[in-house]
Amino acid sequence: MSTHQAGGGRRVAYRDRAWTAVRMVRLIGPLHGLCPADLRTALIRRQAADPYWPPLCRLVDGRRWVPRTGLGVAAQVAALVSTPAPAGDPAGQALAAVLAADVDEAPLRLAVCGGYLAAAVNHCVADGRGFNTLLGVLAADATGGDPDHSTTPLGAPLARALLGHFGRHPRSVPAALRLARPPVPRQQLPAGWRPEPSHASVRSARLLPALREWRSTAAPAVSTASALFAAILRAFAAAGLPARGPGVTILVDARRYLPATTVVSGNFAFGQYLRPDPLDDPVAIDTAVRAELAAGRTLSMMAARTAHVMLAPHASRAADRWAGAPAITLTHFGRAEPLVSLPWAAPPPDRRNVTALSPAGPDAVTVSVAELSGVLHLDASFHATSFAAADVRHALELVRDRAVELLPR
Repeated sequence: MSTHQAGGGRRVAYRDRAWTAVRMVRLIGPLHGLCPADLRTALIRRQAADPYWPPLCRLVDGRRWVPRTGLGVAAQVAALVSTPAPAGDPAGQALAAVLAADVDEAPLRLAVCGGYLAAAVNHCVADGRGFNTLLGVLAADATGGDPDHSTTPLGAPLARALLGHFGRHPRSVPAALRLARPPVPRQQLPAGWRPEPSHASVRSARLLPALREWRSTAAPAVSTASALFAAILRAFAAAGLPARGPGVTILVDARRYLPATTVVSGNFAFGQYLRPDPLDDPVAIDTAVRAELAAGRTLSMMAARTAHVMLAPHASRAADRWAGAPAITLTHFGRAEPLVSLPWAAPPPDRRNVTALSPAGPDAVTVSVAELSGVLHLDASFHATSFAAADVRHALELVRDRAVELLPR
């Protein structure tokens, strides 16, 4: 099927269209030699070499990538990079600049301030892993590096993954078709509620070794990620924000169903609603995740979601409902390998690697985890009009400082 349409441009893949209402924001730094002029020059050259590169196209109606044309293209691309004045908190200034930027039509916005690089993308451009790669390339461009742009993404990755997994494991098909979805909230939103996207961030160089030590003595068969997820759920409960049951959403990267070196463009991960019992038990979480991966339900859910977008592109959850308690999504991005070799101007414990996402609903709280040079970075995205920012920060601080104390012995 051709990716071109009569109206011009290239169509946004159906598996990416479900994400057009979501913004992803990242901040990294401090970096040596961060130069906005070099970043602008690299973007202009990239756009000239590949006008259809999605981050530098115009996103039209959430359905088409339309290349920028005309005499002012270079100026348009250069304007995507802002340089706020470093007034006291350069990291905060860079982050605020991209949080305020519109990514509905220009899907990539950047800010450089005092050694910090912030980026906002429309989620239809990439998932968390793809954004990591993009951020590494952009940061290398802005610090005089020579990143490799010559990656060729796999065509029809979802179809290949479906055929590959279920061709090898046909008996998993019945389990893969049993798709679990979170219950629909029945409560009306409080009168006068308004959206107020917010985020909180912590980091720790001690957390990962502590979790590994707990795992080696208390539950050797459990993954470190499952132990961390259990600690997060227990910390939120201890902070007065117990997760809305009976389940929790955990993001699964479907690239695991493709060869390890495969490059996939756009989004190739999906949040799976799991019901470990007990909800905050590391063994139960690990068992539920392993069963989900073995069944391949991530692939069947992605296929169902893609079909839904094709057949009912405007359907959405009722925006006036909420659960009154956090509907928690747990996302583990793994190691931030594309960022490790950047010219950092601080040791690993002092580096910033912040992630902020558009909350998925009034009651949504997304907790993101990433490892950078042995340091775990934890971020929570939520509406401050739904849950007190101090409570959310307290929950993250409990994970940072007392994760092992929260876990069973």
